[in-house]
Amino acid sequence: MSEAEARELEHGKEDLLLSLLEEPGAPEPRVGEVSGAPEAPEEPAGDVEELTSVEPEEVLEEPGEAGGQEAGESASGTSGILEYSVGVLTVVVSEDQYEVVEPRLDPDAERALHAVVEYLAKHGLGPEKAGEAAEKLGLASHAQRQPEAFRYYVEKALSPWGFLYPLILDPHIEEISVVAGRPVDVIHRRLPGREYIPTNIAAPPERELREYVQRLAAAAGTAVSPAFPIAEAELDGHRVTIVLGSIASATSLSVRKHPEKPLGLEDLIADGMLSREAAEYLLLVLLSRGMVFIVGPQGTGKTTLLNALMEKLPQDWKLVAIEDVPELRPRHPRFISLRVRRARSLAASRQTEVTYQDLVRVALRLRGQFTAITEARGEEILDLFEVAALGEASAATFHARDWRELKLRLLKLGVREDMLVLLWSVVVLSKVRLKDGRTVRRVVAIYEVEPDGSERLLFRYDPEKDVLVKVAEPRRITFSPLSESSGDRSGGGPGTGSGPESQEGHNAVSASRDGSVDAADTDGNSALESASGSSGT
Repeated sequence: MSEAEARELEHGKEDLLLSLLEEPGAPEPRVGEVSGAPEAPEEPAGDVEELTSVEPEEVLEEPGEAGGQEAGESASGTSGILEYSVGVLTVVVSEDQYEVVEPRLDPDAERALHAVVEYLAKHGLGPEKAGEAAEKLGLASHAQRQPEAFRYYVEKALSPWGFLYPLILDPHIEEISVVAGRPVDVIHRRLPGREYIPTNIAAPPERELREYVQRLAAAAGTAVSPAFPIAEAELDGHRVTIVLGSIASATSLSVRKHPEKPLGLEDLIADGMLSREAAEYLLLVLLSRGMVFIVGPQGTGKTTLLNALMEKLPQDWKLVAIEDVPELRPRHPRFISLRVRRARSLAASRQTEVTYQDLVRVALRLRGQFTAITEARGEEILDLFEVAALGEASAATFHARDWRELKLRLLKLGVREDMLVLLWSVVVLSKVRLKDGRTVRRVVAIYEVEPDGSERLLFRYDPEKDVLVKVAEPRRITFSPLSESSGDRSGGGPGTGSGPESQEGHNAVSASRDGSVDAADTDGNSALESASGSSGT
């Protein structure tokens, strides 16, 4: 037998094995289904063991540098603003569309992908075992023709995110909105001045999307059904909200993506969300065991600001957060998140529910020095005022546009006027359009609540200069902040010298008997440094 005949016989054996692995009626992997995906170039083969998890590596490029395209042009020829890579994906963002391009697999690699994914799913294995599976199935040569693309599609097939997986990988996407039968919309962090823009990914029709969101809810540890058509959960660190079409015009899904690394208080100051003086004032209120409400419309950064403030609290404090959907992730050694639980089926007893009120009682027993409630809406507000009445620091995020709207809603929820004295400070956030067209998040006002329940404006946003200006001195604390150039400005997270061993001086900024607190400790450090114990870094 000649060498050519031997190679032909071997190739025929591989094709026969592939055909035997493909069961009739089994769904084919949807490879390269995103419109505009170009053919991927051949990649050199490597060891099978290298088929490990794909990291969402980000390579930002200036328009026109990727793929030899003209400056500012996407693959479809539309004018582009941003063009970058996320792993094997190419992303082109214009004011009118977000376009993601997936790699193409050759036919042999597609067939191998189907067999490997089926094997991994059957044996309950993760994508990190893709190389071993390909080796056992005799498909290693096909898998290694385009190893990076092959790994991506294995992970996509095994991920609960399915067709949304490319958007989940992109760290620049803030929000994903899905409605049955429509293009998926996104909010892009690097496209200021724009809200939702459509993508080249289409949501499946009603029935398919309903099945998809039910699987997604199950992966997040909850359930959605005609009896319970609304679900809120966390999956892979992102907030998921599902509404079935039985109570809406169409089944819809919203995914709020949180940054992989939470923004610290120094980041927010550098971005201009608030001034250093305002940040020090808010920290001093919390160190004085006061209560702070952070209010504003949706998407204005309320949780981001609360998270950043919590990171700066003393490392020997215990911080307790009560959340419906977990969003707070402060880098603090003594942070505890308590989560509300609701019955998600008709067979489940109401006794299985865990309410805000239950968790507030637990928080008190945990003896924390700080308690926070996120997305407060109802009677749990009264419970938070009880925490404040016990003399512990507390905070809440709340949907309101200003102090007057907040006060009106608190009174309707049962908070008496004489209880408002427990509320020390109200921070108002909003989205602001700057002169250059960018839309940014800003603290637009900070109020001090007087003992009679009236407000006193301390800080006001100046839109002309894009700065937060102090217009009055607070009366409930002694406030003498240091200049912005003084001291170290490092954050209070792990690795910054802010652990318990560096906390000896932080008590110098806590409240005195009359409730006052000074902005500088005995070593001359600002509250931003002393509270987090970072004065020696």
